[in-house]
Amino acid sequence: MFLLLVITITTNAQITQLSLQASGLTCSMCNLSIKKSLDKLPFIESVNPDIETATYELKFKENAVVNFRDIKNAVTNAGFSVAKLVFTINPKNVISNSNNQFKYKEITYNMIEGKLDAAGFNQEFQVVDDGFISDKNFKKYKNKVKGGENVYNLIHTK
Repeated sequence: MFLLLVITITTNAQITQLSLQASGLTCSMCNLSIKKSLDKLPFIESVNPDIETATYELKFKENAVVNFRDIKNAVTNAGFSVAKLVFTINPKNVISNSNNQFKYKEITYNMIEGKLDAAGFNQEFQVVDDGFISDKNFKKYKNKVKGGENVYNLIHTK
């Protein structure tokens, strides 16, 4: 069973929204386990869940570097898995290069499908690294992903 966990980022950072779809949740205690695990992340200021809809609002500490792998690991450590992680970013002040990559706060984002539109409008991307999507879907991108601790592989969704 997949439940959509929508995480809204309320900070002055370029990342404006993040939604996380987790699998394996069966009850309200599952939501509480994920909340407790997310609360432990050093860049998160607060987690405000809506148990009925399995929706979470995260507030990040000012000037914090948001680490998607730490978010994924928090969900995994709570006993669940990530089926989908999508985030919205405003490309203003993002460093882009000709290799279909962009950098933001020490993180490199590798575009597998689509590209960053530097026009300044909010854009949505899905992380397609192993562990951020189902194994079946990861097979589509496996040969295109680039590794590295501070690298995320993306597809442009909107």
